[in-house]
Amino acid sequence: MRMKRAGLWLFILGTAALPVLLWAYWPRLHASWYSRAACDGCVEKYGQFGDSFGAVNALFTGMAFWAVVVTLLLQQRALAEQAREIEDGKRHQRATAEAMERQARALELAARLTCLTVLIERINRLVAETANPVTDAERNQRQGWFRERDELLARLREMDRAANG
Repeated sequence: MRMKRAGLWLFILGTAALPVLLWAYWPRLHASWYSRAACDGCVEKYGQFGDSFGAVNALFTGMAFWAVVVTLLLQQRALAEQAREIEDGKRHQRATAEAMERQARALELAARLTCLTVLIERINRLVAETANPVTDAERNQRQGWFRERDELLARLREMDRAANG
């Protein structure tokens, strides 16, 4: 790609230099032609000399048109490349959004798992503190904690199955 660009710029500079060199050399060429002639009718000769620049003018006009065409081609290439980059950016943005959604779901699941784990640990501590219940109320409370712990463990297993899918 760099070789193509280098070749293109070399071509552009070379063809742009051609009219400049011709323009710079043109007066010398005509001066040498007219210096050989006698000065009779110098005004007409100078008029003809000025008219001879019409060819250079046409050349410059053609080069200007060519430059406009080259500019349009370069702009078309640049716009096509920019459109590809924009499409790539959109694809990357969609992929990033999907990854962020997955990450948010994973974080939510991790937070729920952490919360359930903390609750289960709390219930286990309460159960351990009341290892020897004395009254029926303590026994009922302890049984309630066991049920609650079993429910939380079941939810934890369910969430683990859903996460590992």
